[in-house]
Amino acid sequence: MKLVIFMVYFNLTLGLRLPQFRTNDPQKPLDFDLVSDEVIGLDSCDSVSDSYDEDCANLDQGLVKEFPELNVIQDIDTNITQVPDRFQGVLVYVKVSKVGGSTWGGIMRRIGERHGLKHTRDTTCEAASVCANHGKADKFQRLKDAIFISLIRDPVDRSMSRFYHFRVLRKNDKPTDENKIKHLKNEKANHQTQYISKSQFHTPAEIVESYAFIGLTERFDESLLLLQNKFGLDRGDLLYLKAKESGHPATDRSDRGKNMPTHRPFEEESAAVKEAASHLQRGQDAELKRLVNAALDKAIGEYGPTFQQDLQEFQTKLRQLEDACRPHFFESCLWNDNGCAQKCIDQLL
Repeated sequence: MKLVIFMVYFNLTLGLRLPQFRTNDPQKPLDFDLVSDEVIGLDSCDSVSDSYDEDCANLDQGLVKEFPELNVIQDIDTNITQVPDRFQGVLVYVKVSKVGGSTWGGIMRRIGERHGLKHTRDTTCEAASVCANHGKADKFQRLKDAIFISLIRDPVDRSMSRFYHFRVLRKNDKPTDENKIKHLKNEKANHQTQYISKSQFHTPAEIVESYAFIGLTERFDESLLLLQNKFGLDRGDLLYLKAKESGHPATDRSDRGKNMPTHRPFEEESAAVKEAASHLQRGQDAELKRLVNAALDKAIGEYGPTFQQDLQEFQTKLRQLEDACRPHFFESCLWNDNGCAQKCIDQLL
């Protein structure tokens, strides 16, 4: 009787319908409807303000195995004594939701795979490894010699991406003005800033200063070339296929068989929708974006006169990979839909 009462309380408190676990067959889509909005619906374990963020790290491991996206970094080894010369520490990618993070995370894992780092195919974080799963920056503060990298996005575009992904794709909400306005009014103008900040007191400028590198979704390929230049990487380390691309078949295991909703350009939205998003354009995330943009511009100036030519050649190679390797996307993924089609990509180097 006590067990039944506890299970009912657990269900009501966390919003979980008690799942009947299946075997972890990678060919079968995972049923995210078993999990509530609090867990994956809106924040996918990266909420800034909700207390559930801390609880998420303590989810039952059976549930984590069933729903890989729930996994924030679980295992951290703070006794770091051996690190590769190339990176001089643990490569920590602070993964914000809906910024192109699955694609970027796959690239971080590919870098690790090609340079002898550990845990490129799981979620453990320890010495000489890649940490590339959802988890706020303060979760990694105990790591010695950690190299912090992140990717951010225009706050309005990120918010709309969240709406289409979690509400339209996963909850079957209609993309009406009413639903968009409701969603936008609840969005925080400092979500990304708080998420990647190593201290709750850091300003956007201090955040940029504290990171080895921060890229920008709107300048994705430019960011990668600058990352390559900063760390002395090989161009082959950066090759990728996009995951979770708007208007294309879904790649996450939980969504396979569906198509990612096509996003209406924000400039075509109604005046009411634009007004609902206006606070996002004035907050700390907007300032963080401005500073990252400026840092990227400065880095391009330091890169030298070949940057635009190198960028064009890089993007040409990416288009070739897209044509050749998209049919093989799921054949060799490093983790979930992060860093997929690795064999095909390597064959075309």
